[in-house]
Amino acid sequence: MFNRHHRSSICQRFSRRAATLVEVAVAVMLLTVLMVPAIQLLAQSGDAQRERTDRDELLFHAENAIEAARLELRDPTAFAAAMTRERIRIEDESSTELPRVRTRDRVVPDTTALAPVLLLEVESWNEVNRNRTRDGNEPFVTLRTAVGQP
Repeated sequence: MFNRHHRSSICQRFSRRAATLVEVAVAVMLLTVLMVPAIQLLAQSGDAQRERTDRDELLFHAENAIEAARLELRDPTAFAAAMTRERIRIEDESSTELPRVRTRDRVVPDTTALAPVLLLEVESWNEVNRNRTRDGNEPFVTLRTAVGQP
């Protein structure tokens, strides 16, 4: 009939399988515990990448606006007119990354300088609510420079 030795080997085989299933269950739980923070880190990384891309896009628009204003102020007539009064200009722009970019450039005479100098400030922001003003929740960049008389 059944050998006692044979019976114990069958029991050992079943107990080994059961231990293996417990080990697999523990391993799955450990992997789950380790994977949740890794997935959260990946999501945060994606958000940070989008913020960097948006900031680069805003810098691109601000740099273009500052160069356009500097080019315009190379004309002696435009420079002289800007020395008499402050000028603020707001432009709507768009791009594939940020569909509602607004850029404001401000030219102000520097009254503290010895030579005629204009202070140029350009601000670009992602216009979320379309109210033509930069709100605290809208990402933005600001660039400043000085332009001397041509």
